[in-house]
Amino acid sequence: MTAASKTEQIREAVRKGDKKSALKIAGGFRPGIFTPDQQRAIKKGYECLHYGDTYRQMGIDVEAAITHAWTLLSTLPVIIGESHV
Repeated sequence: MTAASKTEQIREAVRKGDKKSALKIAGGFRPGIFTPDQQRAIKKGYECLHYGDTYRQMGIDVEAAITHAWTLLSTLPVIIGESHV
């Protein structure tokens, strides 16, 4: 049995609705998979899930950051399995 690739792990987490796992794995992707803006949004979404109180104290809309990251990740062609142009 072979280990699943990170992309496959993210697809499975997205399919299950496991935001924390999907965002954590995606946040560790090497540069080039996502644009810099996408990478920042994904990392911020994960950090808001993990350190929500801290981000709230800094005036960040935690729920909006998580929702943005999740929507971005769950609709990217590279993640949902569509070929990209």
